[in-house]
Amino acid sequence: YFSPRFVEYANKHSIYAIIENLLKRLIISKPDDPIEFLINVLKHESINKPSIFILGPPCSGKYTLGEYVAQRLNSVEGNQDTESTSKARIYANFLKNRLAEDDCEKNGYVLTGYPTTLEEGKALQRSGIFPEKIIVLDAPDKILKERAALKINESVNNEPSLDSEDITSAGKSEDLTYLNSQVVDYRHHFTTLSRIYMDKIIPISADRSLNEVFHRTMCHLSRPPRNSAIWTPRVLLLGFSGSGRKTVAEKLEKKYNLIPVHCGTLIRREVIRETKLGMDMKPYTDSHSAVPDEMVIDLLKTFLSEAACALKGWVLLGYPRTKLQAQALDETYLSPNRVIFLDINRADAITRLKSRKFGEQHESHYNTPRRSWIWRQPYAAFERVNFKFNRFAARRIELDEYYGNRALYVDADKDEETVFENVEYLIVNELPRLTFPE
Repeated sequence: YFSPRFVEYANKHSIYAIIENLLKRLIISKPDDPIEFLINVLKHESINKPSIFILGPPCSGKYTLGEYVAQRLNSVEGNQDTESTSKARIYANFLKNRLAEDDCEKNGYVLTGYPTTLEEGKALQRSGIFPEKIIVLDAPDKILKERAALKINESVNNEPSLDSEDITSAGKSEDLTYLNSQVVDYRHHFTTLSRIYMDKIIPISADRSLNEVFHRTMCHLSRPPRNSAIWTPRVLLLGFSGSGRKTVAEKLEKKYNLIPVHCGTLIRREVIRETKLGMDMKPYTDSHSAVPDEMVIDLLKTFLSEAACALKGWVLLGYPRTKLQAQALDETYLSPNRVIFLDINRADAITRLKSRKFGEQHESHYNTPRRSWIWRQPYAAFERVNFKFNRFAARRIELDEYYGNRALYVDADKDEETVFENVEYLIVNELPRLTFPE
């Protein structure tokens, strides 16, 4: 298998995405001198430049949204009234030449209102124009008609009746009958057009304010598309005791075969095995003192470098607890690529821990256990619980500040399935880009 150091470097610097992009550009452009072409692309063009289509029926707000998105991404905005496009191939060649200009090559583009038919979409593909993502706005016909009626009223009275929060955009419709035919025509053609862009389409409801539609759009655009890169999950779960870290780790192990790694359990296992490192740790564990960071890091490096962890991925619990420990972990080639805080109210977490009891398994409704047959878990004693909470709370702020934009947050004060689904979403999807202009 690949060395963890190689995979870490490749993922950190987006090597797979760069190679994929270069190969795509090479196939589309078919230059006479491939090496010189690739050198020029790396020197003068942006690898992660946005290439976005925004589509939708009349009065869905696509043109206004296109302006906002292009401005936010500092990209070139383009739109096309498809009625004036007599031949798809001619316009596709025009677009190809326009998108090859320096401003589009450097900053990317946002194309609004085109393509609208299967013929136009295929013409763009034949010309080598492939969007990274396609935002598709839609709203019920009733909403579209209301917006069109209000827009008609504005044009008749020559004064606006609502601001852009209420009407995000409108088409050229002169009456509602014309609008109806436009909407029907759009939906008819989009059914076939969507087949060639199925894996690129992001549907967004336009039955919202402009600000909300724009926010949802930017959330989707901030996530890079999936690629075929080798990626091994290295997940760090942080949170109060009782936040559900072990439960989430068990579910990740069951569903994705990730290796759960509890630092405290790992230390105790090493001591029981009486290895050299374990014997060095024994005086600290016997006296209930903190094991030195150097020993813990050596233990983690050894365990996480094993083939099972390197191939399957892992979920780390109970470490790091301080900024210095987090720095030490990052200095290895085993730094986490997902840092997830499970947020829960302290009082609720304490209630969870105090309610935990164990004993023989019984049927909860018809064969309930006697009170004398169950015991409270030793670590759920009030003093022990309070100590753990104070320890994490004292270092929480510095961990937040250290991980910064790498930190992801999940509300853990929900049922375990909801919490797991939210954690799962953060793991299986690409992290948001952090390079969009402010």
